Amino acid sequence: MTFDDLAALFDKATTACVTFAQTLVWDELPKAKTYRLFPNQSYDARLKPDEVVYLEDTLSEDVYLAMSRDATLRFLYRDGHVPEWVDVSVSAADREFTYVDLLCCGRFAANDERLYYRSRGQGPFGIKSPAFPPKFEADRTGLFWLRDSPQHRGLA
Repeated sequence: MTFDDLAALFDKATTACVTFAQTLVWDELPKAKTYRLFPNQSYDARLKPDEVVYLEDTLSEDVYLAMSRDATLRFLYRDGHVPEWVDVSVSAADREFTYVDLLCCGRFAANDERLYYRSRGQGPFGIKSPAFPPKFEADRTGLFWLRDSPQHRGLA
């Protein structure tokens, strides 16, 4: 996969994720987006010969890297390798930004056959819903219920 291919799939996944989230939440989701990347979210003890893991990317639980679109793409594309899967979901919104979380597989591959969502035309990107509150039974919810969790501190 080329960098430009990844960038196109990333933009498509971001748009799909925000569009999907807007059908599920009351919050107004601003057009401006910022990304919160959670690297090495997979079990990577048994690697295939063509897989690469960047152990230096490992962070403590509930810690993320706040990144712009361009910085995120540089993180995700390394010497022709990309994460095998990246779960994409809206997690928060404030007056300025929609916060898009990226839970990333720690295994990077140059072989497109390893990308989990390739058959859907999404490369490594899987579109996920926002987190729902416990015992959620309505048509929509607000993102506000998450604001007290560690990864959402500081959001209005």
